[in-house]
Amino acid sequence: MTIRVLLLLLLATITLAGCLSDEPTAGSGSSDSATGRGEILVTRDSQSAQPRCRPYSVARRLLRFSTALNSEDLGPLRSIWGSGFEFFSITQFPAGADKHHFVAYEAGEALRHVRKRGGFSLRITEIAITDYRGSRGAEITYDGTWKVSDGHRGGKLQVLGKGFISCTTPVIESWAMSVRQRGLKVDVAFCPAPRTESTSPVAERTRGVVVVCAPPSQG
Repeated sequence: MTIRVLLLLLLATITLAGCLSDEPTAGSGSSDSATGRGEILVTRDSQSAQPRCRPYSVARRLLRFSTALNSEDLGPLRSIWGSGFEFFSITQFPAGADKHHFVAYEAGEALRHVRKRGGFSLRITEIAITDYRGSRGAEITYDGTWKVSDGHRGGKLQVLGKGFISCTTPVIESWAMSVRQRGLKVDVAFCPAPRTESTSPVAERTRGVVVVCAPPSQG
């Protein structure tokens, strides 16, 4: 084996090791330019979870999902709403005639709704993995903001929702979001406060940080 081949093998090994150690530890933050969003801050990790269902990985997946929803990018959504898709729903509770509810039990119907709306205006700000269902997947709860065009309260509404994601595939099996009445503040905190910060996750959201956490340990 030549020296050149040995060097190439060494370089490949170093690159692979870097990819495998991509998951930050609890309490750490990492900027994720691939999602077009801010920093991801893990405030409680789960070392035993499958890689796709570690908190940081979950946050990256859901931010890519919200980016695809907002930009009406149907390509990634077809993969996300693949085999195992159960439902996608959105309920809006602004006052008056703006009240709206939609639910799709087939991926094709959900895709048509995204195309019809011309995208969404969702920004996820906190994600809590509430329960692991073995190798099948994980239940999540999230909150965030929904941008509106009337300038009310800075042009943002509150979003609360739940979902179920696969731990072995990219699929988001279920996703429900509720856009709350105008004037409500985003003041719900599902995750513990960052250990390295004096501010709460609620305050962190004002700086574009996405807070994410795993379920508390049973011991």
